[in-house]
Amino acid sequence: MEAKNTTPSARATDPATSHAAAASMREDSKGLRAELLAVYQGRPTGLTMDEAAELAGIPTWAASKRISELRAAGMIVDTGLTRPGRSGRLQAVCRCPDPSPIPESLFTAPKAQARYW
Repeated sequence: MEAKNTTPSARATDPATSHAAAASMREDSKGLRAELLAVYQGRPTGLTMDEAAELAGIPTWAASKRISELRAAGMIVDTGLTRPGRSGRLQAVCRCPDPSPIPESLFTAPKAQARYW
């Protein structure tokens, strides 16, 4: 699932340098989201933004927007828990959502039906 509206962009009225910066961030953003998602996938009890950024080796200021994008896309969810971040302020704890249950029908063979010919 791709986060919606995650492509960094510049307004039509922005200078050419803003458009160049937005273009250069498109691939960087995808890579940062992938790195952060991998960190969350390895921690089923969840992580704060500071914890995820540290484990991914990304500055918190750079991880913040990407984590918001992952949440908006449903790739990580708020657990309802909080923990203090580096600043001492409480931060939300997020984790990857529970996987959908696999239908039992995938593991059982259909019952043989009697054929009358």
